Amino acid sequence: MSSKDIMRRFKSFNKGRTYDKQIKPFNFFLIGIGNNKDIKPIAPFSKEPQEAVHKPVIDYKSGKILQGIKYWKRLGDVLVSYINHKESKMDGSIGILERRHLNVSDFVYIGKEASNLERTGVLKDIRYEAYISDKGTSERIKSMSIEEAKNLGIPRRTFYRLKKNVKYNKRIILRQRTKLKLNK
Repeated sequence: MSSKDIMRRFKSFNKGRTYDKQIKPFNFFLIGIGNNKDIKPIAPFSKEPQEAVHKPVIDYKSGKILQGIKYWKRLGDVLVSYINHKESKMDGSIGILERRHLNVSDFVYIGKEASNLERTGVLKDIRYEAYISDKGTSERIKSMSIEEAKNLGIPRRTFYRLKKNVKYNKRIILRQRTKLKLNK
């Protein structure tokens, strides 16, 4: 548990429990595969994870407390879906498969967002803004005036730093909020 957003989801679970029984920041927890797409069960960490299916768990999406094996996907079903899942990295479907060739059309720098996966889509809906491409940003900065930057809420110092980097063909590193302002 590494953020307040995740901590809020455990509020109903912690209610009425003594401090030593609560799920607290930097604790570990078990996350399972729900029996359908609407349920993502989370349980307190245990050295015996098989017991989690019989104890109260939290649905990560709704925050409701659930209990019972009916909310968990069976291991056999997980393995069957893994075996039947189409291999996206290989060409073909039977026998010895050949590696699929890729044609790269664009690069997207995700930077520090990769370390904040719970905020950018792994544990909840994907936020598109976290992965906005920097393609075309240089031209946008090159043609932008200080008044336009000011209207977008970009600080003057940041604006001049970006202009200098564009002028000398240096890599443009943008903070998330600046990237969002430039793509308005």
